[in-house]
Formats: sequence, structure tokens, C-alpha cells
Amino acid sequence: MSEQRNLEPGTSGSSEQLTPQALQPSYQQAKSVIVLNISGNYMGTTNFYVPGRDLNVNPSKMPFNIKTEDSEKQSLKENCLKYVKATADITNRVPLQATKQENIPKLHLMDVDLSVDFEIILEFLPGFTELTLHTCGLTISMVKNLVGVITQHNIHLSHLELSGNNLNGVGKYLAKSIHLMQALVLVNCNLQENDFIAIAEATAKRDTNMSWLNLSFNVMSKKSLDSFAPGVHKLDGMLLNECSVTGDGLEQLCLEISKRQKPMNVLYLRRNNIGLIGVNHVSSCVYNIRVLWLNDCNLTITCLRVLIAAILNMDHSMVYLDLSENKFGDEGAIALATCLVKVEILGVSDCDITPVGAEALHKANIELKRRIGGLPDISQATAASSVERPHEVAQKPKKLCAIS
Repeated sequence: MSEQRNLEPGTSGSSEQLTPQALQPSYQQAKSVIVLNISGNYMGTTNFYVPGRDLNVNPSKMPFNIKTEDSEKQSLKENCLKYVKATADITNRVPLQATKQENIPKLHLMDVDLSVDFEIILEFLPGFTELTLHTCGLTISMVKNLVGVITQHNIHLSHLELSGNNLNGVGKYLAKSIHLMQALVLVNCNLQENDFIAIAEATAKRDTNMSWLNLSFNVMSKKSLDSFAPGVHKLDGMLLNECSVTGDGLEQLCLEISKRQKPMNVLYLRRNNIGLIGVNHVSSCVYNIRVLWLNDCNLTITCLRVLIAAILNMDHSMVYLDLSENKFGDEGAIALATCLVKVEILGVSDCDITPVGAEALHKANIELKRRIGGLPDISQATAASSVERPHEVAQKPKKLCAIS
């Protein structure tokens, strides 16, 4: 499952971790819509979720559910028909009609074999603005037909996810409909160089910006990354989790990010061994990135100092910086304390920080009151302080909390 789906930012004292999707500005205004989720072979419960208007409300906890009989096997078409009817009853609008985007349903299928029922998806497609077909056994020909319906009916999708399907060769088909998608998620799809190039070229030709492009868990060569450089100004969010990105591979991409007229909302580079070379490239454009994920990127204290110097040189604050799973220890924590003034939320889970390093961050944060995630308990710090100690941060490494 792609890591950003259906997660909200944690509030003060919450155990939830901030995620790229939660920090994405386009998700700041949740709409009152219905989402159909079907998993497995259509057995058991079919859930119709009505997300709340508050971003911190979890849609899965909303009360509107329609249950099928446990012994009754519903076909995909029957479930979709029920769904459309429920949507019409609630919104008082005719389903499958192109009305305002927020009033049209969203369909999410995961681990559902569509080898037989895929035509049903195409039949109902004009009625949806958000479509997820995660690990559904999609083939290139199926995606080709999907794109054909999207372009034929000029269907504007706020979100299309095809993750977990082997789609080597799909780029040239998706490129034909990129201009109709606000967000595209292709996690773990075995994409190849030609796929990336086709998608990148189509993205660069868009009239409007794309809010979200997630290519995580696909191996990307330098040539693949370079192909996105000319059109990166059309991407407000780019996720490249564990894509074998190297430091050299970031050169052209970061150069073009630095030229953007408006800052990039999210750049997600988790689990890529970018080293000092990559940090130098990222540092050259960090002032133009609102949310930056560099967790588990093999960053040393030298890398950290380069990044900190660039952040301190900014004339504004960045929203979120995640450096978790980089083993820079207390020396890195002490260095990071100097840049809290320019970072609103900082993630440092699993960085080998002891209570000594945590104490340094706490002291620097007394006045600023930034949010720091992943710090250990500071009660065992040996250095006494004349300044009143702030509240202890909870010991769970993935927890974010306000420090007051």
C-alpha cells in the first residue's frame, strides 16, 4: 500500500506521524463526499465513507456503512450500483453526471482481481473523480483502455492510483491523459526508463500544475530523473521513496527546483543513498521546498552541516524537515538546534540521539515552541539547566508532539 493514503497529521499529543499527503496543501480543504472501498472478493462489508470537513477527522471512523449479508457474494457491478444509488440519495444529485467535482464519488479497489470485471470499471469511470486500483492485476492493455475512456470523456481525475501492478511499458499510454490528472500514484509498478521519460515529457506540457506524482519503489536512473527536470515546475509534490536515487542523479532536478517561481510543496527522497553530493544539490534548492523528507538517506554530520547552513541562509521558514533514520547522533542534534528558527516541524526518529542531544534541542526550542518528533526522554540528561525544563517528549520514536 502506498504510504500516503488516508492519513492525517497528528495533533498535539497524538501518536500519528505527519505524512506527505497530510502536509499537501490541496488536501487542506476536505470535501464531504462518499468513498467506496472494496477489498478481496467482495465478501463481507462494503463501506461507504463520508469524510468530515475537518482535516483531523478520520474518514474510516464516520458512521455511514452499508453491510452486505455475510453469506452473499456481491459482484463488483452490484456493489457499484449500490454505491451510486447511495451517493444519489445523499447528495440529491443524478449520479454519473459531470457536476461539481466534490459531489462525485470516489472508488478505491485493493487486492481485487479485475481480470474479469474490468469492463465494469470502464462503465462507471465517467462518474468518478478519484480512482484507486491497487494490486488489481492490471495489464498494459487494461490501462490502455482506461486511458482511452478518460480521454474520450475528458474525465478530470483528482487522483489516479495504479500502484502494485506490473506496468512496464505503460508510460506512453498514461502520457496521453496526464493533463487530466491532478495526482498520479504509481508505486511499485516496475516502471522503466522509457516510462519515466514519457510521463515526464507529458507533465512538462501541462497547462496547470500537478499536485502529486508518486513514483516510489521504482528504480530510477540518472537519465530518468533528468527527464523530469524541465517540467519539475509543473509538479507541486514529488515522491521518490526508495528509487535508487544517487547524489549525481539529483543535480538537474534540484537545479530546476531552484528556478521555480513558487516553492515546491513536497520533495520526498526517503531511503535513497544520496550522500554528500546529493545533499549539496538539495541544499542549493532547499529554500524553494516547503516539505522535505531525507530520512534514511545515509546522511553524516558533514552532510547535516551543509544542509543546516543552507537552511539558515533562507529568509523564511520551511514547514517540515524529516531527517529520521540518519545516524548523526548528539553532534547532529546539537547542530540542528541552531536551525530550529527556520524549521517549523522537525523529524529526528532513530538518529541515535541520546538525552544529551535531546536536551540541546529542548533548550533551543523553549522560545520557539517548534514541533519535534522522535526525541528520547530527557529525564536522564546529566547536565543541569537553570532554565525550566519543558514537558518531556513521549518516548515512542514515531510520535510528534508540541513542546511547550
